[in-house]
Amino acid sequence: MKIIDVQDLVNHELNIGNITVLSQSYIHNRGYSYFAAGWPKSCFSYILAHKAEIRIKNGKTFIANKGDIVYYPEGSRCWMIYYHREITPEPQPTCMSIELHITDNNMVPVNFAENPCIIIKNADFENENFFRKMLKIYNNPQKNVLMLKSIFYEFLYSTYLETRNQKIFSNEVMDIAAGIDYIENNISYDVTVKELAKMCNMSESNFRRIFVKYSGVSPTEYKNILRIAKAKELLRNTNISISEISVQLGFYDSSYFTKVFYKRCGLKPGEYRKRYRE
Repeated sequence: MKIIDVQDLVNHELNIGNITVLSQSYIHNRGYSYFAAGWPKSCFSYILAHKAEIRIKNGKTFIANKGDIVYYPEGSRCWMIYYHREITPEPQPTCMSIELHITDNNMVPVNFAENPCIIIKNADFENENFFRKMLKIYNNPQKNVLMLKSIFYEFLYSTYLETRNQKIFSNEVMDIAAGIDYIENNISYDVTVKELAKMCNMSESNFRRIFVKYSGVSPTEYKNILRIAKAKELLRNTNISISEISVQLGFYDSSYFTKVFYKRCGLKPGEYRKRYRE
């Protein structure tokens, strides 16, 4: 078995096959074990239950909450127990799972970790939608396997971008730390790449090169990612109007805000607010 770090995915050619997409329901507070046989395939599981307690072979336990995506490597052994907000004797929707075999070009099986782990914490609607789209296609009597693979590769790249941003900064990245800090602490203000580069005492081209290398996106795209993350929080937790949120986050044009939000989330701001309040 070959282990490839998710943060290094772009440097490898991978093959996927034998895809199964499931919507699974389990009973509250009942244990399910994969200690004996291990996982037959790699599995990505989007948690729908209130939370899941997962114990791995070294005796360690971690908690995954609703909206987290858990990765179970092929052959890994673990024990899971799911908890729902409402306690009923019947199984309740617990998770959506994508199970598949992953190999490299030499047909060597590939995992992205040695043990089960949370691969994305508090996934947004875009990530949830990958699972729902694949589930819909898989359950169609005339399922399109090519489309399933296409969506999974898109999900994998999205996962790479998210985990890449969590990578421990190298000395090179520390050179642009002042610019990153400014973006993160002033997301409602417009600032040029030239101004950010000046804060870091380097050329504009060098700043942009290092920034894109380690974040996977341009400074402007990174700022918009932060703005949309804050917008989601305000849409979920406040009654502030969409136009006010737009101004507060520095868009100043609510139509442009809506365009950027839809591009990243697959929903308009009003639709997102309604979706998460239902």
